[in-house]
Amino acid sequence: MKTSQKILIAVLLFFLVDIAAAYILYTKAWTKFGGQHTNPTSPSTNNQAATPATPIKAYSNPDMHLSFNYPKNLEITQVNPSLISLKNPSSTSTDSSLFVFETTIPSNVKSIDIPFVIKGKIKNQVAIPVPNFTAKQITYTDGLNLITLRKDQQFIMVRIPKDSKSVEEAITDFVGTVKTME
Repeated sequence: MKTSQKILIAVLLFFLVDIAAAYILYTKAWTKFGGQHTNPTSPSTNNQAATPATPIKAYSNPDMHLSFNYPKNLEITQVNPSLISLKNPSSTSTDSSLFVFETTIPSNVKSIDIPFVIKGKIKNQVAIPVPNFTAKQITYTDGLNLITLRKDQQFIMVRIPKDSKSVEEAITDFVGTVKTME
């Protein structure tokens, strides 16, 4: 097998893994928030939606034009008018915080200033299904993951911490319930 063929296979495998991760994230959110059965690809006779593992709390911020659900065991903090953080109250580091940034930008603008540092370069981008949004999951070479959502001129960016275990359920809750407020 030629080197170019090996590289092509490695690149294809990398993209397949990221697509599978995005599908799993979406499937968890779909099942948890509004799915009529536990697997969106195989119907079930049970018409009850899945119950979240952790009790959830609703968040709504008219200034950010945003609402979503998050696990009750997490602490939410308004960092500034366009940025909130969710974290486990026992954690003292912002490295383990999930950040949600919201702004309004014209559709022709391609870059904006964001309130957190991204050290790596884009490694991969995958479109993910989020109702009413154009959404992408972006992976960086330093291990950082972002979810970007766009609806008309509203832009939302979610910074997922490298060690996302403590906020994993919040990511699923957010993607499954995020709504814009007009």
